[in-house]
Amino acid sequence: MKIHPTSFHVSRRDFLKQSLLGLAGLALPWKSLVSESLLENLQGAQANLGRVLKPEIWLYSAPRISSRLIGRVGINSILPILQTQQGETDSFGNYTWYQIASSLYIHSSGVQIVENKLNPIVDQIPSRGKIAQLTVPYAKAWKDSFSKQKSFVNYFYGSNHWVTAFIQNDKGISLYEIQEDRYYNTYYVEAKFFHIFSDEELKGNSPAVSPVDKRIEVHLNDQTVVAYEKDRPVFHSPMSSGLVGENKNYSTPPGIYKIISKRPSRHMTHADRAGGADPNFYGVPWVSYFTNTGIAFHGTYWHNEFSYPHSHGCINLPIDAAQWIYLWSDPVVPPPEIKFASSHGTKVIVS
Repeated sequence: MKIHPTSFHVSRRDFLKQSLLGLAGLALPWKSLVSESLLENLQGAQANLGRVLKPEIWLYSAPRISSRLIGRVGINSILPILQTQQGETDSFGNYTWYQIASSLYIHSSGVQIVENKLNPIVDQIPSRGKIAQLTVPYAKAWKDSFSKQKSFVNYFYGSNHWVTAFIQNDKGISLYEIQEDRYYNTYYVEAKFFHIFSDEELKGNSPAVSPVDKRIEVHLNDQTVVAYEKDRPVFHSPMSSGLVGENKNYSTPPGIYKIISKRPSRHMTHADRAGGADPNFYGVPWVSYFTNTGIAFHGTYWHNEFSYPHSHGCINLPIDAAQWIYLWSDPVVPPPEIKFASSHGTKVIVS
């Protein structure tokens, strides 16, 4: 297996200097504070990034909704995140804010924390493919491999995808061929944007614990997930269960279940916005189903509103939390499997 390292570096001072040049124009809508050209050279910068998840979010002079409005930014804008701090709560009690410059703040509910990490390129892919995760804020997935492509969809940070081949296009750009698992469409994405998981990374993370000693409790009232080994809690995460609102009821049903199947990646569809007007959620990561109607634990890259209901019935989790559940719970999925089912999965109690 040949691996081609790719490395760039931008200092924190240069990153902040360049990314904040746009502050003078913040009175205009849809203003991104980090340009695509800067992102191309950003790997290694010592600052976090945030991707805007909503059609627009407001920028404030302090971490308070009652403070002065400075401007607004639109969906998929990329922002520098200097620090996280507590401030005034929103209507759901979320008090987490992000500072993006001196006296400039955004509420966390509309932002996904992301990286802009480039990866070694693997040019030999086994016939059954490899699972890979996008490590940049978003990337264009083209419907053909040539350099004059016109049709594409967006993949987003933290999504998982099946890499089925490595190719170089007519301009010598290294691409991975991606096959989506719902309609079996093929896309092509720059290879350096993906981390390909090794078999070692996909091994179960609790092989010494008996399956009968594991259980997962989903607490609907306080919107948390807790995993136990016997009576010892070993994991805790905020989550979002099914939303109940005007003229809709997507509530997660209470009951005792068990994990019945898993997928490391799933193309999901429904009417909510994943990006622009696109109703598709490509590469939803670390999916662990526990009902026959499709309710599952899974990673979520299209909202950051954990701790209150938001989903269509599933248990939405931060991506790292969904990966932990996927690797800790039974059944353990052999790395080459696109889907794996079992009648001996970990108990799930929803109450």
